[in-house]
Amino acid sequence: MPKKVIAIDIDEVLADWYHFALPKLNNILNTSKSIEGVKFVPFKLEKFFGKSHKEMERALKKMYREAPITEMPPVKGSQKAINKLSKKFKLIAVTARPKRFWKETRFWVHKHFNSKIEVYFGTGAGNPSGGENHINNKLEICRNKKALYIIEDNPSEILVFIDTEIMPICFAWPWNKQITQIKKIVRGRWTKITNFLLRQV
Repeated sequence: MPKKVIAIDIDEVLADWYHFALPKLNNILNTSKSIEGVKFVPFKLEKFFGKSHKEMERALKKMYREAPITEMPPVKGSQKAINKLSKKFKLIAVTARPKRFWKETRFWVHKHFNSKIEVYFGTGAGNPSGGENHINNKLEICRNKKALYIIEDNPSEILVFIDTEIMPICFAWPWNKQITQIKKIVRGRWTKITNFLLRQV
């Protein structure tokens, strides 16, 4: 019998982009931004930092020259969780990262999670900074791969999935606390999410 499929967002679910990037961007932009206690999704980086689109693009290019995306750490608990879940489920990663990061992203996933996760690129509903249009969006990819669940941190993306056959699970960060108002959505970090999913097998 084939394994059930779980789709997983990459940034802020598998990869700890903000804790990796914020200190570097603060240094480049001479700012002191933090994600602790934020009440909105800080994916529109120019708004988050209070900079123009061009300033933000220059800062990101400088950051990635000095600190390659392949050096990003995994989110705490993600490796242990993926190891457990991969024994019971088929796992796919679905990201809205730009096409220029395809090679580095696949390298990073293989480096930290071996061959336990297949990687796909799709346009996200929240249109995060740096994202772009891909052939399919995340929902289409999940449907094509017959995913039953998606683990996502972006509230806009979660709302896309809420009335579909694919159950969204909210990976908890300060910017998605409002999801708790929707009682049927599981929200938590890796331990809670893993325990919930293993009970569904």
